[in-house]
Amino acid sequence: MPNWISLLEAVDRRTRMTTTGAEIVTTFYVEPASASPIVVCALMGGVSGNTIKDTRTMPAADYEYPFMYCVEAHETTIDRRAVASSPSMMLTAPDGAGTSTTFSAIQSALKNPIIFDGPQSLDSDGNFSGPPTVPNECGRYIEAIYRPLSTIYNGPAASKTTGSFDYLDPQFYPCSRVFPANGWPGEQNDFCMKDLVTGLPVEIPNGAGQAILVTETWQEFTIRRVMCPSVPWATIQQLTNRINGLSAWKPANMTIPGLAYPDPNNAGNLITNTFPIGTLRFDTAEPIKRIIPMWPDPLGGANNPTTTTWAQWWDITYKFSWRTTWAVWTSYDQTVQNPCFIPWNCDWFMGVPMGMFANLAHAIFAANNTSKGLPGWYEMTFQQPTNPLFSTATRRKYLDAEDPSLPINANGLVNGATHPFDTLFMLNAP
Repeated sequence: MPNWISLLEAVDRRTRMTTTGAEIVTTFYVEPASASPIVVCALMGGVSGNTIKDTRTMPAADYEYPFMYCVEAHETTIDRRAVASSPSMMLTAPDGAGTSTTFSAIQSALKNPIIFDGPQSLDSDGNFSGPPTVPNECGRYIEAIYRPLSTIYNGPAASKTTGSFDYLDPQFYPCSRVFPANGWPGEQNDFCMKDLVTGLPVEIPNGAGQAILVTETWQEFTIRRVMCPSVPWATIQQLTNRINGLSAWKPANMTIPGLAYPDPNNAGNLITNTFPIGTLRFDTAEPIKRIIPMWPDPLGGANNPTTTTWAQWWDITYKFSWRTTWAVWTSYDQTVQNPCFIPWNCDWFMGVPMGMFANLAHAIFAANNTSKGLPGWYEMTFQQPTNPLFSTATRRKYLDAEDPSLPINANGLVNGATHPFDTLFMLNAP
């Protein structure tokens, strides 16, 4: 494969724009045909590096629509003057009467390079002077297809080639579940109400088997990364099924338009581009391996190989669940919180007293013929049996992503990350 190109032209361009998508097809012509792979590699981009420092070479962007990048390349070999021809790949039979048709001979022939550089042109003296002076060689048309890769990366321009493809096209999918609003777990879903005298919940007579059904909603939030040199398995394993339980998450280098909500502690103020404490849960990651061609010697040195090699990158889709229910809720210490987003540690429940004085509260409730509370949103916890006789150690429903014992926190977040969830989107995360 040559490390020179005698001709490179853009010969055609077709643009299709619709309200549902866009596509541009630019056709290049390159001579000789055997030089086209290096053009394809330049169009498609690639990844390189190691686990300490990985880099991206961005795909070619369209000059008029720079948010559209080359995602496909189609090659067609053609001779400008005549039908393309190439040297024979078959082997001559031992008797010289024709070509060998044995199975092993065909296998051997197929391993030979298929070079469509056209008919050899001789100089006026009848000698072949070499490729650089041969005119009108067999060339190759390359259709480069550009499509949008809309990113919401807002990091520094100097880091664009390493960071901009980590925050692609966020998607929000509505999710919901239906459940009885005032039933007691393990029993028939009876109506209940607050007794006006005692203030304790009581059942409504003749309400057996009836309940009010309500719907809880949340958003499945997905965001995509492309051209990742590796998959950050250690980070994914540590953060799966954890929530931002100790701090709100304002993503580094990512702005989600329209993500704003009232500040419950400051009337009239809006909190923007931030997921409230306890409302975002990292669910899973879906990596897909991609195989692309790579030009081994982009500088075209003396040791330039005669063929391309392969490289791989990973496209990764991260899935989060963002709880968007806004209501009053009761924390573990029985403090009623002001209306705000309900954290994932809360469930709709017939309130049962919790905390250090739970046994005393249960005794009071039992004296009034009930150990059940009114339905509502309660922070769910369970005891950690550090002491078999008496223990106040509790654990909430979900673990925190900010847990200092996690290696990604104990060893320090990677450069550019301000929250453990940021680490999922850093190019050199472990």
